[in-house]
Formats: sequence, C-alpha cells, structure tokens
Amino acid sequence: MMQRPLYGFPAQSGFSLIEVMITVIVLAVGLIGLGKFQATLIRDTSIARERSEATALAQSSLEQFRNFSNMAEFNDISSSSATTISGSGSADFSRTITVASTSTGAKAVGVNFAWQDAENHTQQVNLNTGISALLPDHSYKFISPHTSPLIPDSTLDNGGGSLCTGKDLDG
Repeated sequence: MMQRPLYGFPAQSGFSLIEVMITVIVLAVGLIGLGKFQATLIRDTSIARERSEATALAQSSLEQFRNFSNMAEFNDISSSSATTISGSGSADFSRTITVASTSTGAKAVGVNFAWQDAENHTQQVNLNTGISALLPDHSYKFISPHTSPLIPDSTLDNGGGSLCTGKDLDG
C-alpha cells in the first residue's frame, strides 16, 4: 500500500536539516567535554608524577640521615635552609631540612620539598621522622624474643650462648 501525501506534500524519507544540526551540536558538546576531561587527566598525571618524585627524594634524604655510622655523623645532622634540587621531569624542587633535638637524645627530622607545578601553584611534600642516637649496628640490642615472636631464638644468639633480651650487652 502506498502512503498518501499529507496536506499535498509527498511523504518524506531520510533526515531533515534540523535533525542533522541537533545531532552535530550534541556531538560537539560531547567532544568538547571529552577534551576538557583529557586536559584535566594530563594535568593531574603531571602533578602526581611530581609528587611521587618529591616523596622519593624526601625519603632518600631521610635515609641518608638514618645511615650514620658513628656518633660524629649523628651529631652533624642539622637543619639547612632551602636547597634547589633538579628533578628528572620539568620540576625543580626546593628542599628544606629542620632538625630538633629531643629530651631523649634523639633527633626529630623534617624534610620539606616544595615546587611550582605547570599552573604555577606551589605544591609541597613534608616527611618527618625521629632518629635515635643508637648506632645502626647496635640496634639488635633492643630485640627481645618475648616481644618479637617472628624472630627465632637462634638468630638472637650473640655468639657467647646468651640471648639478647633488650639490655645492653656491653655493660
């Protein structure tokens, strides 16, 4: 059966110009939104990469302080003003170190890394730790087989047949 013309016009087949224009506008709005989302992802990825690098540099700085081998090196741990450190990416970091002695003889060490991101906003990472005056090769003296069930008793033998109990073996 053939369609009859409506009001004297023949029946249409296909799309009208208005339908095509609306489709193009909807697609354009969607693509613009997708482009903005992509730009945001790129910016956030850059900030995350810089933050990861700053955290790794701060951890490395703290580890350098923890690796002292004698008391003179421990006593040399001190605060320092801003020092510029070049990162592997586009960021240059400013490192500031603060050190305070505690009443127990330990040192409270803080490392701050600050930098300007691609949008010229200041970003920063702060890491803080305490460093004991105990030489690293004497740290075994504070292991007790009663408080550390994961360490077998045989590993705590100091060679003379006695076990470390958390007391100073030298005196």
